[in-house]
Amino acid sequence: MKSAEQQIINSFNSVNYQNLLQYAISIAFYKSEIINNQLVKKFDKKIFELTGYSEDYFNSESDLWENNLYEEDFDFVKCKLEEIWTKETIELVYRWKCADGQYKWFFDKSEIIKDADGNPKEIFGLMMDINERELVKKEFEINRLFTQKVLNTISGILFIIDLNQERVIYSNFPEFKFLGYTEEEISLQGKKIFSEIIHQDDKRKLNNLLSDLNVLPDGTVKETEIRIRDKDGKLFWYLIKITIFKRDETNKAAQLIGLLESKHENKIVKDKLEESEQSYKNLFNTISDAIFIQDYNWTFIDVNDGAVSFFGYTRDELIGKTPEFISSENENDIDEIKRKFELSKSGVSQKIEFVGKKKDKTKIFTEVQIYDGIYFGRKVIIAQMRDITERKKSELKMQAALSDKNVLLKEVHHRVKNNLQAMIYLIEMQIDKLDDKKVEMFLRELQEQARTMSLVYEQLYQSDHLAKIDMENYLKSLTSHVFQAFAAGREIICNVEAENVILNVEAAMPCGLIVNELLTNSLKYAFNDLKEKTARINVKLSKNNNLIEIIIMDNGKGISQDFDWENTESLGLKLVNYWVKYQLAGTIELDITSGTKFIIKFENV
Repeated sequence: MKSAEQQIINSFNSVNYQNLLQYAISIAFYKSEIINNQLVKKFDKKIFELTGYSEDYFNSESDLWENNLYEEDFDFVKCKLEEIWTKETIELVYRWKCADGQYKWFFDKSEIIKDADGNPKEIFGLMMDINERELVKKEFEINRLFTQKVLNTISGILFIIDLNQERVIYSNFPEFKFLGYTEEEISLQGKKIFSEIIHQDDKRKLNNLLSDLNVLPDGTVKETEIRIRDKDGKLFWYLIKITIFKRDETNKAAQLIGLLESKHENKIVKDKLEESEQSYKNLFNTISDAIFIQDYNWTFIDVNDGAVSFFGYTRDELIGKTPEFISSENENDIDEIKRKFELSKSGVSQKIEFVGKKKDKTKIFTEVQIYDGIYFGRKVIIAQMRDITERKKSELKMQAALSDKNVLLKEVHHRVKNNLQAMIYLIEMQIDKLDDKKVEMFLRELQEQARTMSLVYEQLYQSDHLAKIDMENYLKSLTSHVFQAFAAGREIICNVEAENVILNVEAAMPCGLIVNELLTNSLKYAFNDLKEKTARINVKLSKNNNLIEIIIMDNGKGISQDFDWENTESLGLKLVNYWVKYQLAGTIELDITSGTKFIIKFENV
């Protein structure tokens, strides 16, 4: 075996002998004999030390070497082994599973030994344990990649300049690439690249910064804003921060480390913000309404010229104050205003009326729209105030005039009611003198019609509404009077429903006359032959949106099917048809399936 080892060492000319001895303790030699076109590999005893397998186990497993190859390396090793027949010498690195179940890295070199005729006789090779070296190498590569990734995530150009060599010895290239420069251009130009790409007006600032570096203590950072030109000539704003990285033997700066942070967007935004702020001020002050910008603590942080004009205070006198400062005493509900102020924070605008007090103590009536907003990046509440003093004065005059008109109208209602009451009294006097029942009945009906109209004016006189009637109270009063006139002493149950129905005078008057007429007819004719069942009359008035429906029904004997009620000679039904069609613009239906039921419908305009 010793001569074989010597042959291997002599044949591996590419392996330095001294290095080989350095790792000799981790080398196992092997020989592969060619038997029946098959390779039979035999190792020296060193293989057992390297792999941990016993000699008996190793020799008993003929496929052990192939089976223990790392799965991802198997195809690569197989391919390389095929190359030995053409290249005669091969080198490969692979992972192989040892007795402890762990994979080790091995360097493998093989060479064909030929016989005197030049035919392959056997293959000599060696396996070198390089596991520790590979692990260190892998760890180093991981650390290198990690460091590079970290540096490349820095939002700026990180660089190190060697002042003696006058070149950039490190930079996180991606940011330079953004400026259009290649890594080669950066390296060749060295620190001159900064001279080339920095705006002419900013070079003096940079030179002053560099001249201070030698006297700066280590760790001190100098910074300034400069403009850097990309390869196409476009300028970008950067903040440069620089400090000493390394000093030479004379304690002068030898290397500088610096960072260029892009401030271009910030600078553009800042410039535009200054422009927009000026534009905002110009627009802010052209609005004639008074504008108050308030923080969330209710304090004025800005006001426009309109506010100054409204109240006579200077801008400085108003800023820092609250709305209470300009509030007229005892004229505003401050708690309610604060409540609206809080509501506006949720994004729902609020509207209030506010009585202000000028610097000269005079009052100013205003209408205020309160809404949330953003004031140069800050959440605020904006109050837009409009002078409505003249409108308020006009409203007060109108209210005074309306009050006089209401008094007059109430007086008219009162007089009309009194006149109708006088008419009712006169009719009653005539009835007392009559012996003719037909004439008496006619006058009674006329009397109830007058009373129906009188009740309307009585309600108007007693109500706060001079043109609207509560129909429930009205109909209950009306039916009570009709029953007194035509059903005194009779056992007839009357039910009236008209809850929450309010009508104007133009609709209430004909409704009352219709109910009066149909109720009178029921009392006069419906229950003459009623013997066993209880007599009932229902009056129901309901509202569905703008549709009004009146139902007057009784459980009396009903109307004959042959009776043409729409073309009758009866004056009462003629009047009912007239009131429905021409005064209410509605419809009327008759249902005689059970008693008598009239259904009237009309739109409440």
